[in-house]
Amino acid sequence: MVQSLPNVGLSLCGDDDLPNEACAYFASEEDVLQFQNRVEQQLDSDIPDEQLSNVVLPYAITFQAHPEYVTPTGIKVNYVNTVKLMEERGFISRETYQHACEDASRNFGTLTRDCLDATVSTAVVLGWFK
Repeated sequence: MVQSLPNVGLSLCGDDDLPNEACAYFASEEDVLQFQNRVEQQLDSDIPDEQLSNVVLPYAITFQAHPEYVTPTGIKVNYVNTVKLMEERGFISRETYQHACEDASRNFGTLTRDCLDATVSTAVVLGWFK
């Protein structure tokens, strides 16, 4: 889990348990501030997006939600293989591996919804969706 961000990083969404669920990374602190100001302008006004000042976009975005796992193939292949490798390398016990796989299968619908929510929330902040 991401505990802290560099000065050029910005949390785009999260909560108390996972404050940096999606993060954007910029070339400079100035770019971070410009981006934050643009988002605040959009949220606090009825000014059309075209009339707001141009803003830099991040060069990288990270997700703690792991949207790559939330497909039928992803959960059965990517996720299971990743957790299995963690068990094989001794990072987690066999019991933890089994519990993680069972939990992911049982809560697949919730996982899908939560990952999609994080992805869409981030896209809205970036201006990709209205």
